[in-house]
Amino acid sequence: MLKAGIVYKFALIVLLGCALCILGFSGAYFARGEYDEAWMSLHRIAGFSLLCVAILHIITRRKKLVKLWGEFLDVILSRKNPGFCNMDRIIGAIERYNIREIAGKMGFEPDELAEILKSNGIKLVSADQGLRELAKFNDEKIFFILVLLIEAKFGKAGGCKV
Repeated sequence: MLKAGIVYKFALIVLLGCALCILGFSGAYFARGEYDEAWMSLHRIAGFSLLCVAILHIITRRKKLVKLWGEFLDVILSRKNPGFCNMDRIIGAIERYNIREIAGKMGFEPDELAEILKSNGIKLVSADQGLRELAKFNDEKIFFILVLLIEAKFGKAGGCKV
């Protein structure tokens, strides 16, 4: 199933690229005043295929569209309790703390927590770095850092290799 999904997404991207190129070339010919029947047919086919690709994309990504619509309404309507993902709430609650404060709250020594992060490939300068600052130096791996913190406190899940 996973391989079919990858092939499907790749095919959508290729179709999208081809449709945009054909639309661009045919549009350039039309702008120069060359209204050939072949280019007109190619333009129609590319436009129709672009519409089909857009519909297929919306169908496959409808969950994200629903989430985005909900977040948009949260922002526009200034809702008191936004419907953001629970992980977003966890990140929002912990990102202002530095490693030293997080270690203290979780019952670790700052050096011990720093060593756990460094051993998993997280670039850490000092224990006084904030979590958001730390994520910027590590390609926005804030979720991975949170997973490491939770695994350090509660242990790794069975069969999970990080």
